[in-house]
Amino acid sequence: MKEAGSKNFIIEPLKNGEDEIGELTDSFNSMAGKINGLLDEQYRLGYEIKNLELKVLQSLINPHFLYNTLDMIYWLAVKNKVPAIENAAKSLGRFYNLSLGHGEDIVTLEKELTHVSTYVNIQNMRFEDKIKLVVDVPDELYSCRIIKIVLQPLVENAILHGIYEKEDSRGTITISGDASDGILQITIEDDGVGMNTEHLSALLSTPGENRGYGVWNINERIRLTYGEPYGLQFTSTPNAGTCVFVKFPFEK
Repeated sequence: MKEAGSKNFIIEPLKNGEDEIGELTDSFNSMAGKINGLLDEQYRLGYEIKNLELKVLQSLINPHFLYNTLDMIYWLAVKNKVPAIENAAKSLGRFYNLSLGHGEDIVTLEKELTHVSTYVNIQNMRFEDKIKLVVDVPDELYSCRIIKIVLQPLVENAILHGIYEKEDSRGTITISGDASDGILQITIEDDGVGMNTEHLSALLSTPGENRGYGVWNINERIRLTYGEPYGLQFTSTPNAGTCVFVKFPFEK
């Protein structure tokens, strides 16, 4: 009975005869089974809610209308020989194509990195090439499969809340990756303004409404999809930068 609480009530049924203790044991077995069922249901509903939140986020944009509008802007730019607008329309179309992903929930790491690269390219069009992106991920990891829209929001946070808060609003984001012991780890490091200990500890403890898509939401999605060993970890030094470690199971 003491083991039940630490094992989410997943235990072998107890057997203690048919006397008063046996009746108590039978009642405990029944209770443990019901609680375990409720925990499973809670997990399932939580997972479905997070998936629904992602689908709502994606459905805010009508893909056909968006693609058609961007295509029109692109060809108008080509016709009128405006390469800056041409490149912007093409990059934005690519960005949302990767975001929506034809309904896919799991994508390759290569697609996630392309998503990040496209986003940084668009930001550089807006802010005069102030962001340098360095991708140092071994080619053999590109085919690894992970849940989508994880890396880009983290890079967005690094830019908006790290690099753009520097005096010159310039900086470098480095994405690296490695795999060992069945774990794929992607590291995103920036040289922005960094965070103090209080801010850092609050990142994963509460939903961050002022942080766009929110690192809390990302961490919850990873944990609900893959389990407790996986998710986000942060280190940061004020006035030096922030590093986020993203852990997935190694799957191809």
